[in-house]
Amino acid sequence: MESQFTVLMVCTGNVCRSPLAELLLKEHCSDVQSLTVHSAGIRALTDAPMDATSQLMAQSLGLESGFQEHRGRQLNATIAESSDLILTMTRSQRRAVVELAPRTTKRVFTLREFARLAAATTDSDLRGELDSTSSTDSTNTANPTNGTTAERLRAGIRAAALTRSDIDAPMNPGDDDVVDPYRESTEIYEESTQQLAPAVSSVSQYFHRVLEVAAS
Repeated sequence: MESQFTVLMVCTGNVCRSPLAELLLKEHCSDVQSLTVHSAGIRALTDAPMDATSQLMAQSLGLESGFQEHRGRQLNATIAESSDLILTMTRSQRRAVVELAPRTTKRVFTLREFARLAAATTDSDLRGELDSTSSTDSTNTANPTNGTTAERLRAGIRAAALTRSDIDAPMNPGDDDVVDPYRESTEIYEESTQQLAPAVSSVSQYFHRVLEVAAS
């Protein structure tokens, strides 16, 4: 929906990493109006519940609800194209999303990649995109940064995407991935969570910063 800003988390089966990322971002952004967060899988375990160990990881992060109701969902082009920001858990999943829905190229990132780009995006970068958006929005002439929450966040995604060409990629490309813990040891689940949770927190902080800059 145009009035909503939609974030889609993507992993393989949609029972471990992406639902955990979905629930965490919902928790961190519970105060952000017009924000929708959901998830899907490249090869989803359709209708399967969230993995039991991933549920324990969710509880360890202070999440008290949502994981019991989760059911795996298969990603398709319609779901991808209707999302404003797509965050995958790995680079191969990012490629798969682009192959499925080529029009999403400029708004699909790995979760850890986007966290890295968001950290490199300055307030000046944000103001440039916010001002550019307002200059083409005839409904926004009274206050060039007083768009809707969804419009502001979309400008924030564009600003972060522009930093891709300005900063160096990690020396180890795998640093942009979140390890897949499915059917692995508890230690791997913990490693996966330790990679995922800070990245989600960074995304949430970035969203809040975008809205603060837009309102200033």
